[in-house]
Amino acid sequence: MADHKRKAMRLMNDHVPVRSDGTGMSSFGLVLQTMLCVAWQLFSLIWVWFQRMLWLFSGVSSQRRMSRARAGYYLGAHVQDILYRFKYDEFLGAGSASNFLVVHREFVSMDYLRKDNVFLYDLTREGAVFVEGEEGTQLWRLEFGSFFGVSLFRNSRRVVTVPLGHFHRFAEELGDPKGKLIFLANGSRCGSTLLCRAFESTDRAVVYSEPHALEAVSFLQSSFPPDVIDVLARDVIRVMCKPVKSPGKVDAYVFKQRSPQTTCATLYGRLFPNAKQIFMWRDRKKTAESSERLLNQMPSYMIARSTYWIPSWIRAQFSYHILGRHCGFFPQDFTDICSHPILAGLLPVAVMLGTYKRLYAAEYKIAAVRYEDIFADQKYCFKAIFDYCNLGPEVLTKAMSACGEDSQKYSGFAKATVENATNSPWTSVAKVKANEIMKRHGLPPMDVPVAVEGVISCRPKGIAFST
Repeated sequence: MADHKRKAMRLMNDHVPVRSDGTGMSSFGLVLQTMLCVAWQLFSLIWVWFQRMLWLFSGVSSQRRMSRARAGYYLGAHVQDILYRFKYDEFLGAGSASNFLVVHREFVSMDYLRKDNVFLYDLTREGAVFVEGEEGTQLWRLEFGSFFGVSLFRNSRRVVTVPLGHFHRFAEELGDPKGKLIFLANGSRCGSTLLCRAFESTDRAVVYSEPHALEAVSFLQSSFPPDVIDVLARDVIRVMCKPVKSPGKVDAYVFKQRSPQTTCATLYGRLFPNAKQIFMWRDRKKTAESSERLLNQMPSYMIARSTYWIPSWIRAQFSYHILGRHCGFFPQDFTDICSHPILAGLLPVAVMLGTYKRLYAAEYKIAAVRYEDIFADQKYCFKAIFDYCNLGPEVLTKAMSACGEDSQKYSGFAKATVENATNSPWTSVAKVKANEIMKRHGLPPMDVPVAVEGVISCRPKGIAFST
């Protein structure tokens, strides 16, 4: 098996000890990972200070100032070699330049970013961060991992930084995407990765599964006025849709945004009115149980659970300050999930399902696909999806080939890993809190089916009811 596939199949933080059954992080592993994070932060501060002094005396700082000026566009990309990398949580952690320890390599033309193995990784208020993989590697392909951001973190060998002005100029040179745009919103654990594999299997689509750059735009909405965000979001899509090599003619670019973000349907739907918007969801209780088993592998979630001695309202306010406005959560949502872990997996689908119903009622151009329909009638479901996306019927056979294997097999969330994990109990109090979450997000109680309109995956198309 290729080395990149071995790396993709490991747990999200493979150096961390796991439980004896392999289903999640052990307590010792969590403590070790936290200690490593503290050590990393301290060493990074020392390294950055040392590097600034080195750059100052070697002349790199002067070159960097010139390259970042408007007149320095043609040598505006700063290439740096990666010495080491670390993220406290490879999946939930933010992608940024601080994930890497780097050394200066060279300043190059912005055309360097057109290379097939250079990808947009992150955006900040000051500039854009690209990463470079090995020559000939296309890290967007799902064989490198089910999540694009994680694949870039694991497989990059260089970091390339450019100022925001240069980034916008480069995007202007690339122009609008030459293929169709498809945005995939989802309520988590609902077959969205499977659909990504189906699109990629056609050899006519480039698929970006949960890129950090889209998440960065979502977070930056609180830092810039709407007109600036519009330009930033437009240029992110332009840059990510640069021409790439593919066995077939690339007809479409698919963007799967991490749940429970909704900016695909609102922001990008407005900027690219001809783009196709798809929302995927699954039975609410099954989503909650599947998501909790997955969350047990994530240090960020496990450390949050270990702070049970802190009053839940304090933890809730802290979490809301970081994520709430960005993800559509309410402060009380965090209070509930801090007290009842099984609800942590329920919240994303509640947010996304409630948001979809509001968007559909407001006549946004968006269609829904139900997880259960995919496995009830795969051929009909995939044909309906590809017809909706204006992709020809000739790609259907290739797309169907994605259904024969575990869609998460190249991630730490492979079926063999998560299926043996156990869930927290659905206590009577947890059930009451679950219904309160549903009410806050405009949905009926858990035991009352949700009427979802605009569903294209069922027979007949239209309204589907889901528990």
